[in-house]
Amino acid sequence: MNVAIDLTQIDNQSLGSGQYRYAADLVDGIVRLTPDVHLTLFGSNVQPRSEFAAAVNARDRCRYVHLSPLSGRGYVYRDVARLTWHLATSRIDLLHQPHTNFPFPKPCPVVVTAYHYYEDRALFETRPYRYYVWSLRHRADAIITLSDSTREDFHTHFGVPLGRMRTIYNGLSPAFAAGGGRRSERPFVLSPYNLSVPKNLRSLILAWPRIAERHPSVGLVLYGQSVTADREAEFERLLAGTPGADRIRRTGYVTDAELADLFAGCALFVFPTTVEGFGYPLLEAMAHGACCITRNASAMREIGGDAVRLIETLNPDEIATVAIELLNDSAQRATLGGRAAERAKQFTVERMVRQTVECYLSVT
Repeated sequence: MNVAIDLTQIDNQSLGSGQYRYAADLVDGIVRLTPDVHLTLFGSNVQPRSEFAAAVNARDRCRYVHLSPLSGRGYVYRDVARLTWHLATSRIDLLHQPHTNFPFPKPCPVVVTAYHYYEDRALFETRPYRYYVWSLRHRADAIITLSDSTREDFHTHFGVPLGRMRTIYNGLSPAFAAGGGRRSERPFVLSPYNLSVPKNLRSLILAWPRIAERHPSVGLVLYGQSVTADREAEFERLLAGTPGADRIRRTGYVTDAELADLFAGCALFVFPTTVEGFGYPLLEAMAHGACCITRNASAMREIGGDAVRLIETLNPDEIATVAIELLNDSAQRATLGGRAAERAKQFTVERMVRQTVECYLSVT
């Protein structure tokens, strides 16, 4: 079976993006584990990014086609037309679209990965996105959702038929699957440094003064990088009025190995996000035995289950109360951390790849 995967809308990202990590793990897993599937990768870079290089170097299994980024009036529709032409002339049996471009007409069956639903009226009203949603409802042969929560959201809000969607959970990236990481002697609370509104970091910062007051030796570490100057400036203003802000450290970009050390070393991992399609950071922290706090909603509830503390993270007082409780109770932290590490083992790349290929076969 010859399968095309369109990376052109996501291969300008990094492994810090869940969509990009998903695509990298899927391509690597298919090439390693399924000899009967041959891949064609459409990418926006002249050469494949390093995360895809090993797959492309398996010459008999995977080839790379450069589609240079388009711009100007109507570029989305020209991009769709170009994708359609390549599918029609390249003997492709199936397209797996991990983003929103949908071919018209449809030269082959199309499987789409849908990540998460978040209310964004400005996006929803654009013609390209309306065409994407219409395609999900009427033209996609199958839609992979990364959680049952996303599946229900796409049905409720977009009217996508439930029978056309199937949940396939992400697998833990090989970089994290082996566990590892070093424990830290100085206790700290860990959280992603993501300033988009749904990630809800503000609630953790508002909870921090109470945590810092009760635990003077504990710091707060935020890993990753901000993406916009405006949000960075707003965050600086928030910190300026936050007691204990001098104990908040931002790491900037971290490698997978450095992140593994942070997961293994933290006393608590707080994932305050309001909505997730899957929630890679939560799974990665669980795999390293971190004691995790996250919201009792969306995909976090599915992934974490009874191995994490599920709370209402929109309430800073609740974050503070539960964080203080867990920081006071090392035995409870150890129990939750052990339970989390055991639960994380079920989320494997092997299972993700097997179920994805089964999805391909079901529509070809």
